[in-house]
Amino acid sequence: MNDRPLSPGRLLTHACYVLIIMISSFAIAQVVGTVLGWILHTDLLKDSNWDLSHNYYVVYPIRGAAALAVFLVAVYFFSRMHGYRVAFSLRETMTKSDFIIETVPAVVLADGLLYFFAMTFMPSWYLSGWLAALFKLIDPTDIYKVFGGVYLDPSETLEWITWKYYIWIQILFDVVIAVAAILLMRKGRRAGEVIAQKDHDKQLAEMRRESGLDK
Repeated sequence: MNDRPLSPGRLLTHACYVLIIMISSFAIAQVVGTVLGWILHTDLLKDSNWDLSHNYYVVYPIRGAAALAVFLVAVYFFSRMHGYRVAFSLRETMTKSDFIIETVPAVVLADGLLYFFAMTFMPSWYLSGWLAALFKLIDPTDIYKVFGGVYLDPSETLEWITWKYYIWIQILFDVVIAVAAILLMRKGRRAGEVIAQKDHDKQLAEMRRESGLDK
């Protein structure tokens, strides 16, 4: 297999695959979180008398942990598929430097896009809200008091609280999750390459037998 440094074009191609893996894994995790939301009903602000403690102490940690687990598992398996494809079809294996160059910027970009488009659906959002309530950074039993008695549209309230009180927890979560995702991607890529090598060797052996070269 080719283990030489890749060209800029190939690095960019792999970076695009990493971006797709991150977004696809998030989408799958979001589906799981949504299904859990149907089972573990989230209290609505307008119907809860400003008490969202059930959300913060029960719903958010369960949805966040489940979505995070699904996200990381998906990252690993998608990366293994990617590693298998490039190793078996293109005969490419990753070097450490290539992996860093193609993966780190793609993961940072993916996180930036998710913050811009879907911050309040990320596993870290659920988990950071739970920790903020657990460590008394906010009082989820009185959300009206949390944002100083200033009425916001219910769709905006929780995002506003996040940015005001504990966005730093979510950012720390995302840094840890990003590092975990990168490590799992490397592990998955390596696993895919190993499987591809075995399948390629098996294919060559079968071709040799069929051609009579082993006789």
